[in-house]
Amino acid sequence: MLGVIRKACVWKPKGGISRLYVSMVALDISGAYNCVDRILLLQTLADRGVATWFLRVIHSFLSDRSIVLKLPQSVSDPLFVNIGIPQGSPLSPLLFLFYTAPLLIMLAEEIKKLDRPYVEVHVFAYVDDTYIMAVSPSYEENCSILKVFHDLIMKWTKDAHLSFSPEKSLVMHFQRGVSDAKQKNDQRKREAFGLTGAPKVKSPCTLLPDIDQLRNNPEYLQQKKLLGMTLEKTRQYYVCKIRPVISYACAAWFVWRPHEPGLPGLHRSLPAGQIARLQKLQYKCIKLLSGAIRGTAQIFLEKECYIDSIEIFLYRVSRSCRAKSLKLRPHDFWFNKVPQHHEDGRFHEKFHDYNESAFNVLQRNARVLVKEAGERFQDTWKCPPKTTVLEAWRNPANRNRAIRQQAIRQATEASKVIWKDHRRERKETKVTTYQPPALKEEWGGESLAYYRGMTRPESTLGMQLRTECVGLNWYLNKCHVFREVKAPGSDTVVRVRVEATCTCGHPNQTVHHMFMECPDLHDARLLLIRKVKHFGWEMLLTTNLKVAVDWAMMYFGLEQFSLARLDSMFYVDSGGS
Repeated sequence: MLGVIRKACVWKPKGGISRLYVSMVALDISGAYNCVDRILLLQTLADRGVATWFLRVIHSFLSDRSIVLKLPQSVSDPLFVNIGIPQGSPLSPLLFLFYTAPLLIMLAEEIKKLDRPYVEVHVFAYVDDTYIMAVSPSYEENCSILKVFHDLIMKWTKDAHLSFSPEKSLVMHFQRGVSDAKQKNDQRKREAFGLTGAPKVKSPCTLLPDIDQLRNNPEYLQQKKLLGMTLEKTRQYYVCKIRPVISYACAAWFVWRPHEPGLPGLHRSLPAGQIARLQKLQYKCIKLLSGAIRGTAQIFLEKECYIDSIEIFLYRVSRSCRAKSLKLRPHDFWFNKVPQHHEDGRFHEKFHDYNESAFNVLQRNARVLVKEAGERFQDTWKCPPKTTVLEAWRNPANRNRAIRQQAIRQATEASKVIWKDHRRERKETKVTTYQPPALKEEWGGESLAYYRGMTRPESTLGMQLRTECVGLNWYLNKCHVFREVKAPGSDTVVRVRVEATCTCGHPNQTVHHMFMECPDLHDARLLLIRKVKHFGWEMLLTTNLKVAVDWAMMYFGLEQFSLARLDSMFYVDSGGS
């Protein structure tokens, strides 16, 4: 279906026709399985050349069927159901396809009889759903064509003892996307004419997941579910359960590629506003799953949790999906040669010309991915005896695995470049030379490994310490946080901005100052040194992160961890001996 729509959108004007329009009728058979005429089904199978012995098997399969209803504390007697074909059987969809095959054959013959210039009709069917798509120079002509085929279908269904559900029938007219400003302008015009009940124009990105519903869905983002889960578990929860919902069918709707100097942008790619919504959704998820403070930079959280940005991930999935769907040559590694006329994914017809669409660019990009995956496969595959590299590559499991792994490697490299650029830009724009520990490291899984074995409170504080986004005065002052205090000489409570100074008088109460310099923590710092056997800042928030977190939890005075500090290795019960 998408191919038909794409083909019409990129068609070049010809013969005074400026563009082609696409319309579709969706039909749904009501009570499909129950309404199947079994005699007619067997006759259809016989007409298609099915063997007699198999016809007898199907006849037995459809005869003398009974059901039993099981309710709490009761079971009914067998009830005979001698109608249609059984629900839930894996054989039933195949039988129904045979039953409706004459309809598709009849429609295909009618399509061949069409003799109109610039007119095409396409029929798609899956079990009880039937779709008719018409392409012509106008929506009016589409409607007249669809009516002819709709009448033919109604006549056939009457003879086949089937019927369509009117409430499930749908007519759709496809159009090119319009800007939000044009949609609002059209809406104002409708309201000016008193058409307040007119339907609003939907966004062209209708295949996008319902981001707002997912963002507020307690089933996925309930904080109660995350209590007690380690960072590794919460990361796995997001990667395996939430992110697949976001990326569902992204090969169809995620039309985007990374910016490369010298290359033009994709025509009608996914709007920047939709990309921003996806980024905001991932940021909220990772912030909640990691326990980070609001205001922590998104790229910091993605780096610490070793999760690619959402656009890089969706590009990886959609690109690998396109690569896996490309046709395979049976006799050679086709990626070593220029693709044939019918293999390049473009539209080629004798009498028509087509512009290059974004899907053509992405399809060509997918071929590059297959080429790189295949070349690596040739270099690294260790063939078992009597198996050539070409035979192994023709195995879909091996080929898809190689494509997926190559896409993951490229996504990781892209994330490394993004992180490297962020570090360089931050270094150029920031006045201070001090950098949080998380900023000094390269992109990779090493950061995530620092949190291994930590409880959820420990990993939460560890991430806050490493990103420097923690409830110390310097960060609170930076975020313009206000604190309620009593005015001098009165009981009046006023709100004042938190000062960045430490209780010892140092102008900036930072993580580095608290660990390495604050004189108020001198005695406590000796306990830390005795535990880690060194006094090096570089190792304190990396290899010794768990010890440093327990120490900070005990001595930084963060109310967020007032209960968790009871489990700190530095906690001493004041009531003890």
